[in-house]
Amino acid sequence: MKPISAAATILMLVAASAAAQTVEGFGKGLVDRNYPHVGALLLDSFDFQFTKDRNLGSAVDHHLQQILIAPDFGPGRLRLGYHDKNSDDEYFYRISHLSVDNSRIQSVRRDLDICSDRGKCTVHLNKPAGDFVFVLVGFQLSFRGTDHHIDEVGILENNGDLTVFFNDKNDDDIFIWSIQFAWVPRDSILQLGESSGAGDRKGASRTIPHGSSVIRGFKFNFRDSDHHIRATSVLTPDGRVEVLYTDQNGDDPFDWQVRWAILPTPPPRLTVRKVVSPASDPGRFNLQIDGVVRASGVGNGGSTGALEVSAGAHTVSDTAAPGTNLANYTRTIGGDCASSGAVTVAAGQSKTCTITSVSVRNPDPACAAECEKERKECMAGVGQPGGFTPAQCAKQRANCLAACPPQGG
Repeated sequence: MKPISAAATILMLVAASAAAQTVEGFGKGLVDRNYPHVGALLLDSFDFQFTKDRNLGSAVDHHLQQILIAPDFGPGRLRLGYHDKNSDDEYFYRISHLSVDNSRIQSVRRDLDICSDRGKCTVHLNKPAGDFVFVLVGFQLSFRGTDHHIDEVGILENNGDLTVFFNDKNDDDIFIWSIQFAWVPRDSILQLGESSGAGDRKGASRTIPHGSSVIRGFKFNFRDSDHHIRATSVLTPDGRVEVLYTDQNGDDPFDWQVRWAILPTPPPRLTVRKVVSPASDPGRFNLQIDGVVRASGVGNGGSTGALEVSAGAHTVSDTAAPGTNLANYTRTIGGDCASSGAVTVAAGQSKTCTITSVSVRNPDPACAAECEKERKECMAGVGQPGGFTPAQCAKQRANCLAACPPQGG
């Protein structure tokens, strides 16, 4: 590892905030997921692994045709791919980005270049004037019409020149590549560095500074030959870089390098949302964090917005605004909060709590009694396998009451 320390004055210049977002699951061929975000995306981690064969009972490896991470494939959408030419093998995926609110970041994409230069190609990028750092956002590496064993795979930038690698041992196959990246102002980054290994098998881990990390580039290559592929991963949990590059057996040595950047960890943020049922109800409420009103007179759909809070424990609540009587409503608190309104937020986290008020303006007594009976039955199952939580039981009762006809109606 070769860290390059930033000047201490950088800490005073950073004015961006960042939030992590992750999508994971299982798929075959191409997978599309919802992936809304605010601000510029920067790639934090990617993990692709072919899963167990149900007949063999073990993880398997395959030829590879394509690796794809494509944020903003459509508005608020993410497209992924890790497959051979048949696209019929299940794989696990986990993709993480930092969403950074910094108007000085310049996001760039370059689509569908063709590389026929012995398994790697180098192009010159239009680097902006000033001190900017290349950071990955997404990429596509794809053989044309077929699949192959894999020897090298990677993307590295050096002083505005970008080199992409995707080849077997013969280095004679044409491939298509696309890339999404960002030029990030150097004064928005705390530290730059590179971690690497030689002759590792299956995977490796290295220590890096704590903080919000993003990937500036990576490269893997097998030492002895090319192979089927089971897993290709670069993970950056806090304080570490972890890589995985292996076939089914995990016994083939490989060399690797990962370039990373550490961004400031943003302060904790907490959002309180208000839901009123029915939505047309005229009730108005004051939303509080730790007993302090942070949004006044809100109705259904109201919110405090994302507010900076101190790291640690907080409590959300609400009070009635003028003209509203809390006795006419049942209240439940959920989302990231406990039913009491308690929530703990750590540095870098963003949490959202929802306070739901359901109108119970003098419901029919018989109906209200039935709702209470259902609540008690629900509570009897709390703590049992498949049982509900107390908050869920309370919400069930509130919804039941909301559906009751009015007394005398």
